[in-house]
Formats: sequence, structure tokens, C-alpha cells
Amino acid sequence: GLLGDATGANCLRCLKAISTTCQDVSLYVALYQRLEQHLDTLEPEELAELKTLVFVPGHGMQTSGACAWSDSALMQLAEVPALCAHYERHGPGMEKCFTRILEHSDFRFDATQLLCALRRMVLRVNEGESAVPMCDGLDGMVEMVSEIYRLMSLHLKDQPSEVTLFRRSFGTERLLLLRLP
Repeated sequence: GLLGDATGANCLRCLKAISTTCQDVSLYVALYQRLEQHLDTLEPEELAELKTLVFVPGHGMQTSGACAWSDSALMQLAEVPALCAHYERHGPGMEKCFTRILEHSDFRFDATQLLCALRRMVLRVNEGESAVPMCDGLDGMVEMVSEIYRLMSLHLKDQPSEVTLFRRSFGTERLLLLRLP
């Protein structure tokens, strides 16, 4: 159980204490449910600390910028953890809590996630698949690949130092997909 009063600060201390060793999602659910009731009482620095303590089953502790509440086809391809898959069944308070924790945490795909998504698309094309889950047929696949290329371009504008990673990957792997008429 929780030691002391179940205040937001005490729940945050408990969360931090178990964050390096505990893998029991039910304990995290209990703490996040308590935290949801006290989010408005947390100081800005406590809320900032909470944003570094997002437990994702199978991935461990993540920062709020490394995961998202909801899922998308691109997030699945890039293997970005979606919290709803693990916490939604525990009630609407979980979405409210995580939406607040993830608030103002602009999720951005990093280079390895974008390359992962593109590799998985190439694999699907090579295996003869004509659709991607959550996308509409071949046109959906084309749109997805276009979106990945667009995000890679934007990423390089923000992180020009990673051009070598992309150059090396495109130079050694088949990562260009073209739709022929």
C-alpha cells in the first residue's frame, strides 16, 4: 500500500521509488489512478518529473515524449508504444491522466523509428502485401510511405547531424519505394 496520505506528491514519490525495479502494471495503474485525482495539486517541477515516469509494459519506464496515448498505423510501423493498449481497460481516468502527463510533450519520431517504419513497409511490399493495418489498401500504403519520407525530410532539417545515418541506410538497404503506373 501507499505510505502516508495518498497525495499527489506521495504518489509521485512511490512511482519514482518503484520505477527502476517494478514491472507489475497493476501497481502502476493504482498509482496513476491516484495521481489522476491529484494532478492539479502537483507543483510544476513535480509534473515535469512525472513526465519522466511513464511506465509502458514491455518497454519499461519512458519519458512522455517517447510514447503516445493513442495508436496509428505509422506508430505501429515505427514501434512507438501506445499507452491506450495497456491502460484503456482500467477506465476513463487513465486516459485523462495520461493525456495530462503527455500534454505539451510533442511526440516526434526519431531517425531510428522512421527507418524502422520504412523497413517494415519495404518488408510488407516484398512479401506482396497490398495493405497496412489502419490504412486503405495500396493507396494507403503509398500515402504511408510518402508520409515517412516527408517526416524524414523534416527530421533532417531539425537534426542535420543524422544525415549520415540516413545516407548509410539508404546506401546499404533497399529503402526506396516507387509506385509505377
